[in-house]
Amino acid sequence: MKAPFDRRTFIRGAVLGSAGVAGVLPPALVPPAAAAVAGFAGTGPAAGLERVPYAATGYDHAALPLPDGKRVAFGWTVAPVPNTERGLVLTWRAAGPVTADRFRLTVGLDERVQKKVEARLAQSGRVLGVMDIKYGCHCQMFELPLATGDADAIVREGLRLRVLEGQTPLWIFGGTAVRGAGHEYLLPHLLTTDDHGVWNPAFARLASLASVQPFGWIEGCVLEGLTALERGVPAWSGRAALALDQHLDLFFAGDRMTMEDPRSVPSDNTWFSVEATLMIPSLVRRRPGHAMVAHARDWLMKQSLPKRDSSNGSHSEGCYTVAYPLAEIARAKGDDAALNAALEHLLMRKHQLVRGDTLFQRNFGGTRGHAGENWSRGIAWYMLGHARVLQLAGVGTNDRTREAAAELERVARWVVASQRADGLWTCYAHRPETGPETSGTAGISAALLLAHELGLAPASVKDVARRALQGLERYVSPDGFLHGVTQSNKGGEELQRSGYRVFMQMGLGLAVQLAANQRTLGGR
Repeated sequence: MKAPFDRRTFIRGAVLGSAGVAGVLPPALVPPAAAAVAGFAGTGPAAGLERVPYAATGYDHAALPLPDGKRVAFGWTVAPVPNTERGLVLTWRAAGPVTADRFRLTVGLDERVQKKVEARLAQSGRVLGVMDIKYGCHCQMFELPLATGDADAIVREGLRLRVLEGQTPLWIFGGTAVRGAGHEYLLPHLLTTDDHGVWNPAFARLASLASVQPFGWIEGCVLEGLTALERGVPAWSGRAALALDQHLDLFFAGDRMTMEDPRSVPSDNTWFSVEATLMIPSLVRRRPGHAMVAHARDWLMKQSLPKRDSSNGSHSEGCYTVAYPLAEIARAKGDDAALNAALEHLLMRKHQLVRGDTLFQRNFGGTRGHAGENWSRGIAWYMLGHARVLQLAGVGTNDRTREAAAELERVARWVVASQRADGLWTCYAHRPETGPETSGTAGISAALLLAHELGLAPASVKDVARRALQGLERYVSPDGFLHGVTQSNKGGEELQRSGYRVFMQMGLGLAVQLAANQRTLGGR
């Protein structure tokens, strides 16, 4: 094991090296409806919406040596724009519609001549324009205006650049590795004009260290939101990926796991509960060889499965924090035992937690009974766990997946009936007096879209998710934080029922997961 990671130094460097992180002070502790009237969360699109670069993700060009005696500043990567018909072909990872009004590149090596660079669609050959680059300095940006529809065409076909009139190549900054916040503006990119309203500030806050949460399920919700943002909103893909790595570095530097348990007691390299492992799916996807992936797999496989006769206990969180991580490990490692265990965790929790039209958050085991009747956040954990495991295991692969799929389909049908007119769910879905709750709403709605993608929910759930997203906008502060979240469970059900609401970035992660899923899946 390597020496402990200095997280304080990392946070200080990451924050000072970023474009800035806005903060907010919590509002007065008032019920959500009154707070919304008071304006703490904003009632419309935030001013100064961010326009962000959607950087190219692929480069195709002939291998060329740098000019003799030249060196690229900062050790950064450059790519040549040759004076050949092949040129340099840039491609983008498609993840939904893109609107942008300009393409930009940045000179990577000093130029002492005038050059013209033609830009045309890589497949159809349609010329989009010519960039006039006279005596370009390294680190100098040039842009090409785009007509309506050009950005979508570029993402579909790719963009071919070539130097005209037989001159030497133009060297520009390139590559897919973002070296720090703001570097993506110096890579070849489309500058987006997508108007996400209040969600652009929310995306910005999530894709930064402003969204860091305690280790475990709370931070896991943030990482899942960042993953959805990276995959589902092209303009934010680069910043979300950078933030994912920044967050993971805080907890998984080197081959270690550095963290504190829920009581702020050091718990390095030790799992404090089965709610601690929701961060593992992101770690598996980005760093499958990390030592803590195998450590988490071995630890999870040793945990007792809930029993069909309910002689031991379980909770709905385990669908998301146990079954889903095991399934993601199984996908990465080809681990059938882990996948079977993931499905068993889902099925046994169904037997323990479902009683007629009631879904309990917890079964205490034996004769001790249940708690958390139709708690909306517990419903979200249950549904998200089923949806994510089925994405990885398949819907009709075997009897286990078919049973899990039938359960997700049932819950998706059942839960839409309790959505309020304002698009939200109350803290306890069957008890209107417990008041609207944003984190459960976001999680349920995100899961409904995933269920639809799996063929387990009708197209009408897209409208359910749209209304939920609109309802959540009332609770997004002008700088992108989400209010209306019930406090963590330390105060028990009494606190959950009380109407007390807070800012909590795990709720923001769930809301961004919904916003990203709505963009990519809502139109299908």
